[in-house]
Amino acid sequence: MNQKLGKRKKRRLKGRARGVAKNSRGDRRPYFHGGNAGLEIGKYILPPAETNAPQNGVVPSNIRGKDHIYMVREFVKAAPWAAHHKNPVIYEVEPEGEIENDPDVDQPGLSYRSKRARIVAIHSIPADMLAAAQALLRQ
Repeated sequence: MNQKLGKRKKRRLKGRARGVAKNSRGDRRPYFHGGNAGLEIGKYILPPAETNAPQNGVVPSNIRGKDHIYMVREFVKAAPWAAHHKNPVIYEVEPEGEIENDPDVDQPGLSYRSKRARIVAIHSIPADMLAAAQALLRQ
């Protein structure tokens, strides 16, 4: 995947963040999940309890539940969750089942969780955004 985004793709991603794309729930804003490359469009992001995958991020296990997957609504906010992986990408997903605010986050609407989500697109992370996210992890 190309790490550099052209002007057209940047505009498209920016437009999605403002609500151009409409998902199956009728909501115009997409959900994003930062992770490691290797999954394909049409496959599912599943909780660590089902996949035995290590939890995404450097958050203690008593904070992030292993029975949910976590998503954000802004592309840029998914980058830190992907940044610690060897091959970081951002998955655009459509959650299935109940979606709820992340109970471990004080600000409602910042992070969400669900039991699973179908991958609808895979985005590379612009090099400058990835470098900033990796620097944030080092702090």
